[in-house]
Amino acid sequence: MFQYNQKKFRKSFKDLPEKQKDTILSGAENAISDISKRYKIEGRKIPQLTELVRNVLMGNLSSEELPETLERELEIGQDKAQKISQEVNQFIIYPMKGMTLKETPGPEEKRVSKKDVYRETIE
Repeated sequence: MFQYNQKKFRKSFKDLPEKQKDTILSGAENAISDISKRYKIEGRKIPQLTELVRNVLMGNLSSEELPETLERELEIGQDKAQKISQEVNQFIIYPMKGMTLKETPGPEEKRVSKKDVYRETIE
C-alpha cells in the first residue's frame, strides 16, 4: 500500500488553517462515503481510499497519480479508478484549492492623476 511520511503529514496538518482542517476531517469523509457507496467500495478499501485522498490533500500524492494509485491499491478497474478520481477532484480537491493557495500580492500599481489633454473645452 502507498505509504506516506507520517511526520510530514502531522506537521502539514498542524500548520493548516482551522477551516481546512475541518474540511479535511468532515467534508472529505462525507464525500468519500458518498463516492464509496456510488462505486461500491467496501470493507478495508474505504480506509485505503480515505488515506489516498488525505495524501492528495497534503501534497504527498499528486492528483495526476491518483487514478493509477486507486487502481493499484484498491484493486479496481481503470475506468472505475478514473471516475472515482474525477469525483474526488470535483468534490474534495477543487473546493479546497482556494483554501490551500496563498494569495501572493501582485506588483503595486501607482495611480497617476493626469489631466486629460485631449479633452475639448465646452463653451
